[in-house]
Amino acid sequence: MNQTLIPPRYRLRVKQRLAIVEYVLEHGVKPASRRFGLERKTIRRWRDRWRAEGLAGLVPRYPAQRPSRLSPELVALIEHARRVLEYGAPRYSD
Repeated sequence: MNQTLIPPRYRLRVKQRLAIVEYVLEHGVKPASRRFGLERKTIRRWRDRWRAEGLAGLVPRYPAQRPSRLSPELVALIEHARRVLEYGAPRYSD
């Protein structure tokens, strides 16, 4: 396995996905989904990306930063309430 393409934090996950893909190539998608408890759609996606891109296709594709559900204005108001007005959980100083 070429480690230069894979970020260190994803190496174990890529190794696991590669083992699943190898199982798929030998036994098929349906038996692999039963054995590993994954959806067939997920396994097919990994297999197809592995065929197209090699190991780089098995690297997880998480969003860089998940979008916030709160607007920046609301976050600023919450910070003001907590820091200046001291709202929130009570803090005890010992």
